[in-house]
Amino acid sequence: MTDIAQALQGFFGGFGLPAYGKNDVPDGAEGPYITYEIACPAPFKRAPLKAWVWSRGGDLTGAFEVCDRMRGALAEGGAAVGGAHIFAENPFIQEEGRGDMRSVAVRVSVLAMPEEPEETEETEETDETDETEQYL
Repeated sequence: MTDIAQALQGFFGGFGLPAYGKNDVPDGAEGPYITYEIACPAPFKRAPLKAWVWSRGGDLTGAFEVCDRMRGALAEGGAAVGGAHIFAENPFIQEEGRGDMRSVAVRVSVLAMPEEPEETEETEETDETDETEQYL
């Protein structure tokens, strides 16, 4: 799993519902759950994506509550998660549906923030010969 995919899983999985990549929902999964697109932009570039909060039947009250919590988490400049920064986009919420599963879609974008390379300690090369050998 890429750093971006891990960051998205960490963010969307933090709202008390199972979260899956859009194409990774297990067979037989019962709602409510969250699905999301995975976008892997180039470093320091933003990519738009959508996430959906799915609910079985017509009542989307719980889905809207989860979306409101997402909006709160993304308020004031977005959320830094792992190697990514996630931002809310406008319009943020759109209602969608398919069969008996209904969803509320949220529009976000992800900015790839590559980690800074770890600093390594530079060691000074020393001559490790015994000083007494120099005089022999």
